[in-house]
Amino acid sequence: MPNFNLVDESWIPCIFARGGRTKELGLRDTLVRATEIREMFDPSPLVTVALHRLLLAILHRRFGPSSLDEWRALWKRGAWDQPALDAYFREQHSRFDFFDEERPFYQTPRMDDADRRPALRLAFGAAAGNNPTLFDHNCDDTPASLSPAEAARHVVATQAFAIGFGKSKPIYFQDTPLVRGFTVLAVGDNLFETLALNLVAYNNSDPFRRTDDDCPAWERNDRRIPTSRGTYPEGYLDYLTWQGRRIHVVPEGEPVRIAQCQIQQNLKLAGGSDVFFDPFKCYKVDVKAGTFPLGLSAERALWRDSHTLFQQAEPTLQRPRLFNWLARIDRLRRSGQIEARTEYSLAVFGLATDPGKPASVTLWRHERLPLLLAYLEDRELLDALRRALSLTEEAARALRDAGWALASQLLAPQWDPAQTKTRTKTRQPRREDIQPLADNLAVERFYWPRLEIPFRHLLVALPADPAAPDSEVGYGESVLPGWTRTVVAAARQAFRAATASLDTSARTYKAVARARQPFERRLHALLPGDQK
Repeated sequence: MPNFNLVDESWIPCIFARGGRTKELGLRDTLVRATEIREMFDPSPLVTVALHRLLLAILHRRFGPSSLDEWRALWKRGAWDQPALDAYFREQHSRFDFFDEERPFYQTPRMDDADRRPALRLAFGAAAGNNPTLFDHNCDDTPASLSPAEAARHVVATQAFAIGFGKSKPIYFQDTPLVRGFTVLAVGDNLFETLALNLVAYNNSDPFRRTDDDCPAWERNDRRIPTSRGTYPEGYLDYLTWQGRRIHVVPEGEPVRIAQCQIQQNLKLAGGSDVFFDPFKCYKVDVKAGTFPLGLSAERALWRDSHTLFQQAEPTLQRPRLFNWLARIDRLRRSGQIEARTEYSLAVFGLATDPGKPASVTLWRHERLPLLLAYLEDRELLDALRRALSLTEEAARALRDAGWALASQLLAPQWDPAQTKTRTKTRQPRREDIQPLADNLAVERFYWPRLEIPFRHLLVALPADPAAPDSEVGYGESVLPGWTRTVVAAARQAFRAATASLDTSARTYKAVARARQPFERRLHALLPGDQK
């Protein structure tokens, strides 16, 4: 069998801070050189977040930290302890061999009862098997092959993002931990900062209770048997490296390529991913439906819900526990116990499926937002952000209603009594006739993209704009009026863009004018008194 040990071989894609050059590194060098690396990045956001969780599991296993004090010592050191990492990788070196006959990394030995499938089934962006054709147009008849580095990345991602649908042995395919709900990560100036910021306290109660048997998948000696009832993780490390699939890749040729693999269901997460409150997920709390992770939407960018994402005491929503941890870190900074920034970046990863079709992936996404730690504890600041986002929704409703009114007018213009008293009023079109035309006009598609960049500026500007001592406005006294003008202008531009492609007949001009009048009145009402 060929040898490809993930500790030493180059397979993790890294972007270096100096010059922005890209290079693949092994596990050891990625961690040892973390201060030189700006970020770890793969074209697939699913691979990117899965690799971060793998590295976090290694760091937790070696360094803890069991408390905020232990974490502070790691942060102040400014780099990962190289001798400690080298000792761990020497001890576990054989467990990271991707092609080991007995214990291939994140895999199982060859399965006698499993058919061989195209290796591209491991890659979400490729068309093979029942994978959705998102970006690639290969087919099963002419399967492409993967390099060992590519295969290793996709195996790690598959264990985190495999979708539960279809028959398998010994039980049906089940979702793996990251399929439902989006995942957030705090991003620092370099990979060391990124990993350290996300290295939450690891002890008997955080992030959730564990047993003495908790360990990452590669250290486990026993092979647990999948059951339809599901299996509870032994603890956080078991959960971070959860083995939801039995995978075996088939290396061939020289140089080695992987064109085929075997895949079966492995461990089912007992109770679903919501039971363990992943610290990087946001959870919705519903009296009837229970608690479930909040997911991405193809129709709605995440920034529109950032005020709820940051909230502290919303009864129907539980923000990512990572934010509680970052708030504690910021208290260390404010008290002068560590040197840290007030602003980092928030990376959001995930995929979305069609409603009612859990196996139909419509998109995967990697979003970035500014992460100002002040939002995590200052309720007045968060309230100002909520007001700003409420304004965007009000303007969107006015725009949406204008699109509906325009579609109605185009289908059946209303009788204008100023023209003649002999003409009877035209019958109004049915709702089912208006909806397709309103959908085709799609006025909102011209609106939200115009606000994304201005919103990022607003997110940064609000904390720097506290109210004057005698003001009742709170945060945003100087910033929010400008934001209001930006929102109103974006709505007007969106309406013009949606109507620009219509024909130039008198009938169309009248329909546009009648739809615009109430729309402009509603926008005018949003402006502050001195701007009207």
